[in-house]
Amino acid sequence: MKSCRGFLSEPLFVAGIVAYEAEGAKTGSKFSNSDYRLIKVFINFLNKYVSPVQELALGYRVYIHETRATDLGRIKKYWAEKLFVSESEIKQSWKKNIVKKRRMNPDYFGQLEITIRSKLIGRKLLRLSDIIMESYCGVV
Repeated sequence: MKSCRGFLSEPLFVAGIVAYEAEGAKTGSKFSNSDYRLIKVFINFLNKYVSPVQELALGYRVYIHETRATDLGRIKKYWAEKLFVSESEIKQSWKKNIVKKRRMNPDYFGQLEITIRSKLIGRKLLRLSDIIMESYCGVV
């Protein structure tokens, strides 16, 4: 990972860390959101400031309500196209809920989780998050 202090004024650096602080796992190296734009901001952040994405061995998993089982192909295709990965790279988990009625929302694509298969990078992301929060603490 590149030295971070010189990047504190760069918007993508700060956005990536703040996104991880808000949507990332506090233990481990996972990031999830339902908005592909935020997912892409985080991936661009990783690629520029952490390590080339090809070297990170990212894992992708989409969480989908069981009532959307018939939409699985469409949902995986959506995420694959947005992230430039193959559909086979995207695993799925079913969210069980007590709601029996399926809502008609054509813009539903589940929640995508990215896993960075490196504990070291996870610890570094948490440390960078601490640095950003300390740097901006109290700023109005």
